Amino acid sequence: FARDLGGALGTGAFLSGLVRTRAGAFGLEQAAALEDLPDAPQQPLAAALPYSSVTLGAESALRVRQGQRPALPEDGRFVLLDPAGELVAVAEVTNGRTRLLRVWA
Repeated sequence: FARDLGGALGTGAFLSGLVRTRAGAFGLEQAAALEDLPDAPQQPLAAALPYSSVTLGAESALRVRQGQRPALPEDGRFVLLDPAGELVAVAEVTNGRTRLLRVWA
């Protein structure tokens, strides 16, 4: 950014500091200082993933955890959750065919 700004102004530029205000779905309001991490509230892992979520029934979640591929509504990547909201898997559907990319036991 500084280099582009300096180039646009016809001069050099540099940064003396940089603050990341957002990382994906998380903003500074969810941030915690390093020393506060042991006591900081945990964010659900599924919230960090930029995909649509699908909540499975208990039996379907068990089958996915055992490696069976669920039928999903459309092409794309999905976060699969159990009825309690816990992450079960990340799945990708291409041309109606489901592939489990990562499964949590």
